Amino acid sequence: MNLDQRADFYVTNFSGEYNTLYEQQSAGTWKDSTAKKGLIANVLPMVGFGTVAADYDNNGLPELFVSNGNVDTYVADETTNEPVLQTQPVQLFELNSALQYTSIQSQQTDDYMRQRHFGRGVWTWDVNRDGRVDTGVTHQTEAVAVLVNHSETTNHWIELQLVGVKSARDAIGSRVTLHDQGFDRVGWVTAGDGYLCSSERVVRFGIGKSSSPCRITISWPDGSTQALEELSLDARWQIVQGNAPHRLD
Repeated sequence: MNLDQRADFYVTNFSGEYNTLYEQQSAGTWKDSTAKKGLIANVLPMVGFGTVAADYDNNGLPELFVSNGNVDTYVADETTNEPVLQTQPVQLFELNSALQYTSIQSQQTDDYMRQRHFGRGVWTWDVNRDGRVDTGVTHQTEAVAVLVNHSETTNHWIELQLVGVKSARDAIGSRVTLHDQGFDRVGWVTAGDGYLCSSERVVRFGIGKSSSPCRITISWPDGSTQALEELSLDARWQIVQGNAPHRLD
């Protein structure tokens, strides 16, 4: 989440405890960087559940989406003793160029984003294959929400669908490095995402304004590596281990 090519963790917690961002310092060691990144005050009243980091505007910086909702449907008001519905809003944080997170919840116009829910699981996939990552949210008391991304952006992107041969077919554990104008970024194929969810097993990179074909290196779980040159942008590529990439249009 800080673009240093090492895997970090964002762990949701109960109200009164802040959700915790653990940034990896070296192999096997992590540091609580929540305060440093500006992620404490907004989350303290919330009961956090599912969360994902995703680049919703393809500018190369991941946003942070969090679903919230108490475990109790009603709690008695401390003054009147009347039952109070314990729904809570989802939260969306933006990572700026200084690598600080700020809330952009007030900028959202969709009814779902402005309402309160008993949010639970969160996952991502590109439901309409337009290169803008979409989000699904499960709830305790309402149907699944499919949030289609309509961000107004001209930024470029690339999606990589990996298929193992000597490695497991689903390629879980693969590490993908994007070499972009002297700056490397890393994505992983993972088995699960947050609370009772698994996102689409596609590695996505927002590229920003650059339109040049990109170079990719894949570290497969069996220890082998595969380098790919001149992959065109604004496309999903299927990469079968050891084979030439195939563009999925």
